Amino acid sequence: MLETIKVPGVGSCVAFSNDTPFDSVPASLLRARLLAEGVLLNALRDWLRNLGLGSYGKVASRTTTQTPSFGQFAWDLTAPCYVHPFVRHNGPKVLPGFCVADVNLHVPQDVNHVRYFLHKCQILRSMRGTRPFMSLFVADWFTKDAFALGKKMGLIFTTPAILFGEDIAKALKSLIATLENAAAAATKNPDVVADLFRKLGKIEGAASNLRGPFFEMIAGHCIGQVEGGSIDIGAMARDPRSGKPAEIDVLLVKGNQRVCCYECRGHLNSVTVEVADVEKWLEQKVPIMRRFILGEDRFKRATVGFEFWTTGQFSKEAAAYLASGTDEECFQRVFGGCDWAVMFILARGGKTFARLQHNTGPGGRINIPIDVDYAAEFVGSDHEAWCVEYAQNVRITGVPFFFGRDHWAEDTDGLCFGDQWLEDLQDMEPGERQAVLAELYDRPELWDREGAYV
Repeated sequence: MLETIKVPGVGSCVAFSNDTPFDSVPASLLRARLLAEGVLLNALRDWLRNLGLGSYGKVASRTTTQTPSFGQFAWDLTAPCYVHPFVRHNGPKVLPGFCVADVNLHVPQDVNHVRYFLHKCQILRSMRGTRPFMSLFVADWFTKDAFALGKKMGLIFTTPAILFGEDIAKALKSLIATLENAAAAATKNPDVVADLFRKLGKIEGAASNLRGPFFEMIAGHCIGQVEGGSIDIGAMARDPRSGKPAEIDVLLVKGNQRVCCYECRGHLNSVTVEVADVEKWLEQKVPIMRRFILGEDRFKRATVGFEFWTTGQFSKEAAAYLASGTDEECFQRVFGGCDWAVMFILARGGKTFARLQHNTGPGGRINIPIDVDYAAEFVGSDHEAWCVEYAQNVRITGVPFFFGRDHWAEDTDGLCFGDQWLEDLQDMEPGERQAVLAELYDRPELWDREGAYV
């Protein structure tokens, strides 16, 4: 009935197997709910600290990598409490009591939902040696019977609205709804990001939790506005060979012509993306995403791209890894098995490189000459303004481009050269020298004069 599955962005989860009549929670809703509950736990942690109910530096809350415990059970939050009714003394040693809490947003809590929490508290109370503890259960709302049962057992059942006010409670609900349908929100109402950040960012630690998902939404909105096509955020890819999953932060699909996967890392500007992060993305996630995309018939001939975006910084090693000869290794690993593929590199300084590789028949490789067609219209082009600027700033003369003015013969009109140019010609690199000689061949007016060196 039950199975353990890997949910990207969450980790290992227990779910009902496919042969049961029970529905599993969609991964997008699970991630959204866990993120909102993380924000709520941060607020609850500060609430306990400010009231003095929790030792300031000892409050532990649930994360994706750890689950705090008290007694024999796991809890979403635990905190040692030194308030008088909870403290015990063992000689000079002070033994604190505990505050423990579980949170559950989005799901209405009836008697069956809260029963697990009641059992945990009952078992701990019945065990000798259990330290005094106060337990809280925080949810959006409880049925009348569930609330009455909790009150009867002396437990605190409460809501975010009661603890932190209606604005925070509504913002948490809006956060879940927004992240569950992130692509639609990014397309139709991107302002919701700023509104939620303003309302929830005042909670300590909330900004760091929200920065990543919100950056994905902002990136998705920008990509959709510039590229067009359809946008999906938090799409799931599964390798058709191994079954391994990978999360695509932002997926762009333009018909059956182009698909691009964007990795989005929302960090503070001071945070650095290390080479290990880039290697993991390239070597583990990119192959899964690529095989997933090309496994669909409609994308067999599509152009597939992968981009890594961050609001932080790339370390020198990470930047070098992305821009170095690793391109060759990555190209062979990811595209080496294709019938044909083109590796195109555009460097920051404008240099380009392209090579066609084909594996059909005898196979082979060939470098492709590249030229940039600035005459074609593209985003940001303004040919009319460029022509005006060119006419205002450029003057055409008869002076060849490859020598400075101090190399011209003083007794000429500037169309032939003095002695120094021969020495310069000898000092040139072979390729540069060949270019000069080729131009001299094509332009005899530069040298075919009396007194000019030929």
